Amino acid sequence: MSKNLLSSERDLKAIGRCEFAALMTRCYRSTPGCHLVVGVSGGADSLALCLLMNEWGKDNHVQITAITVNHGIRKDAAKEARLVNQWLQERKICHCVLDINKRIPSAGLQAAARKWRFTALDRWCRENSANAVLFGHTMEDQAETVYMRILADSGPDGLSGMGHHTRVAGLAILRPLLGIPKARLIATCVQFEQVWVEDPSNEDRKFTRVRLRGLDTIFTKIGMGKKELDRFSSAMYRVRRIIDGYSLSFMRKNGGISGAGISWIYGQEFDILPEQFSILLMTRILVAIGGTPFPPRTQKVRELCGSLRKGDELVCTLAGCIIQRNSKGVIWIYREYGRCASSTMISSRRRNRWDNRFEVSFNSETELLIGPLGRDGWKHIKDNYAPEEHGIFRKNIPFLAKLSIPVARKLDGTVLIPHFEGERAGELTKQDSEVTMRFIPDSLWICSFLMDQGDLQKENKT
Repeated sequence: MSKNLLSSERDLKAIGRCEFAALMTRCYRSTPGCHLVVGVSGGADSLALCLLMNEWGKDNHVQITAITVNHGIRKDAAKEARLVNQWLQERKICHCVLDINKRIPSAGLQAAARKWRFTALDRWCRENSANAVLFGHTMEDQAETVYMRILADSGPDGLSGMGHHTRVAGLAILRPLLGIPKARLIATCVQFEQVWVEDPSNEDRKFTRVRLRGLDTIFTKIGMGKKELDRFSSAMYRVRRIIDGYSLSFMRKNGGISGAGISWIYGQEFDILPEQFSILLMTRILVAIGGTPFPPRTQKVRELCGSLRKGDELVCTLAGCIIQRNSKGVIWIYREYGRCASSTMISSRRRNRWDNRFEVSFNSETELLIGPLGRDGWKHIKDNYAPEEHGIFRKNIPFLAKLSIPVARKLDGTVLIPHFEGERAGELTKQDSEVTMRFIPDSLWICSFLMDQGDLQKENKT
């Protein structure tokens, strides 16, 4: 039997219980009693994942909920959602349908649908104490993503493709099947005797992904097939992790990131960095501090780094951040006040996230308004606190950075300075505050930095 035939037969083999358990170990450490959500569209990929997760959940004492998001884009979508609900209920799998009623855009349909989907899933997970959402993305999906990133002239971060474990708007996303061909998921559905829905939009050539999918045979002939790109994306992921590690090491020695969402770098150390690494580092910081879903264009970051290296005092904006080099050579990166999320009413009865950067919790039964400090808040603090009482009065912190610091407001207008986890007493926090905020951007390496840092001990150098 030829090697190719053996490979083909392996591709068609259904995924078993033990193999799937190993795949899950790669992207998630389960704890008994946790709650995971499976996104189920009704296609073979997501249904196979759902059925495998149902078994895995029972084996590991983990609660599993399947969720179908009905975007209302196709006329048969509601009917298909009900059909999926029927199939899963017959298997005694908990299933919910989330209906989205949005005006369909004339352009950017897939991007809009993705945003709606994540928003709906995030809200449901917060209201129902779910820990993460799983998607059935396959080797083919990964290849299409990498193709598109190549066309967009992406660097190592983009070329690493989708991650097995990532965060989107604070929501933990798991993709255990990224290295598995779609044919094996179809075989898995067949083994479970489960039919599935075929989405006609998967054949609509107006979408870039579909057009790229049609070129798969050609790509395979020139050595750029799905398996080759899977290996390539894995290699780029390892490069990305190395860059993350160097970024972490550099910031520990030559800068800092505050639990209040403010970063600083000592300019004399930044100036001698290799150009490409300075661009990668600055991009990572901008994405975290700005809370943006996508990084700024590389050319824009290159121009910014070039301007900073001149050593002159500088104030500019990029990616929702203000970048400021002061007279002492310290480079500050902080949220642009005018780009912060609007003030939001939050409740103590569920997990709350603000500006795609901060997780907020408090014990009061009354609702609070979370938003940036602003000039009115600054006036309130000056009128109600003594300068020696709080670190926010420290002169070395840029005034515009203070305005973007998140605070809570009672309905009577009283400003509450939160306790920011990772900040020391007397810094930009209030230890006895009834409101707690955790700076948790989608950047996993930044979260690692904050866990290691614990305080602002290096800030006195600024």
